[in-house]
Amino acid sequence: MRYYMRGYHILIISLLVMSLVLELPAVAADNKDTGKGKYIDTHVHLMILREGPQEQTGAEGPFQGPRQKGEMRPPPDRPRDKAGPKPSERSEILDYLAAGENLIKIMDQYGVKKALLMPPPQIPEQVGRVRNSSAVNLAVVKKHPERFALVAGGSELNPLINGTKPSEVNESIRTGFRREAEKLVESGAKGFGEMSVLHVAMQEKHNYSQAAADHPLFLDLADIAARHNIPIDIHMEAVLSPMETPPFLANVSHNPKTLPATIPAFERLLQHNRKAKIVWQHIGWDNTGNQTPDLLQRLLREHPNLYAALRVEEFNLRMRPFRPNALTGDDGTIKPEWRQLIGEFPDRFMIGSDEFVGIPGVTRRMPKSFALTWALLEQLPSDLAWKIGHENAARVYNLK
Repeated sequence: MRYYMRGYHILIISLLVMSLVLELPAVAADNKDTGKGKYIDTHVHLMILREGPQEQTGAEGPFQGPRQKGEMRPPPDRPRDKAGPKPSERSEILDYLAAGENLIKIMDQYGVKKALLMPPPQIPEQVGRVRNSSAVNLAVVKKHPERFALVAGGSELNPLINGTKPSEVNESIRTGFRREAEKLVESGAKGFGEMSVLHVAMQEKHNYSQAAADHPLFLDLADIAARHNIPIDIHMEAVLSPMETPPFLANVSHNPKTLPATIPAFERLLQHNRKAKIVWQHIGWDNTGNQTPDLLQRLLREHPNLYAALRVEEFNLRMRPFRPNALTGDDGTIKPEWRQLIGEFPDRFMIGSDEFVGIPGVTRRMPKSFALTWALLEQLPSDLAWKIGHENAARVYNLK
């Protein structure tokens, strides 16, 4: 129950954040500018991590230091000023708005008209510490409603799922979870996300989290999503059966020695409610060797409510010494097996660049993926590029 009390506190803070944003001057000179783009990016994050020494972080938030592998901790108590957001919080909101302005400039360069903003998937120990919340992203969306839309839940619902064992879920917990989800829908969310099933730590300042896709609260979320006709945005490593953690990930202390299977439970989530649209993000960014075109082909054939978002990230040899099942070769050309799969399911793929966009010269540089991902469309016939770059996302996320 402590997670739900914490969720109530987050709601109060969120309302305070929104009231503050209404008082802030617009960062842009003209919010009516919709740019020259025509495409939709289904998965983008804003970030305000500064250059230079930082605290350890998880999904862009303070981390409490090394955990035991797989350990979950309750969120720490963090008293808040009841009078409203602190000066530091006010400055952070302005930073997010500035990051949004920078993102618009990048979008205009690549012909992207609209991007779905969302908080990264967070774990219980980050609740109350990570500023990248659904409320902050909503503030940016409200400043630029023609350029951005909100996907919400990574900062509110994901910690509740990760912090509750399936065996501990009772009617009281489910009621509280459903209430939180409904509040996000009422706020204007076009989807739930970013939700994590298996999130591996890429380095010591990253987090590991795991919650089976058929967790009772995930199944409840599928029912809520189906009722409101909005999708669930899923971050998940493909693991067919329990496997030894790849060496480059095993060297990170937060990761377990063995990765649990994810695909069987994921299929149970897909089967639970066929009206629930599930978008598996980061296709083409494989850390296990299991995310093959053959696996995607089988899942797409057997599960009509599954959608896939493509991503290409700049290659970082230090963090990822191998690239299994990459979408493109070293020259950026789409590999034949992926090109064939996209052509077989033209109504099921979309773009999700997963770039973390900050403020040039101020925030920390993160691996780039926006330009490389959107370059995929240049290699496709115009009608297929339109489906992947716009039509499918507009339909699945109910965007105008």
